[in-house]
Amino acid sequence: MLLYVDTNFASPYALAVFVSLLEKGFTFDIETVDLVARAHHGPSFAKTSITQRVPTLVHDGLGIPGDGGDRTRTSGARHLTRVSANRRH
Repeated sequence: MLLYVDTNFASPYALAVFVSLLEKGFTFDIETVDLVARAHHGPSFAKTSITQRVPTLVHDGLGIPGDGGDRTRTSGARHLTRVSANRRH
């Protein structure tokens, strides 16, 4: 599994996902997204997270974006995005 969080680790929503994964005993990697540099609007992250938000969790090629307050769009809908995995998650 791969958890995308903001570069400053300031998102309470990303922290909640992080703690939940630890509490459940899951093994996962973390990758940061620079929201200040607007990296979440780049084509690479858009393929991973259709809502372009953090946190986003990728498991078995499925991107599951958070529906927290770190929004880049106003839609409250939850989306699932299939992403190609270049490495094992």
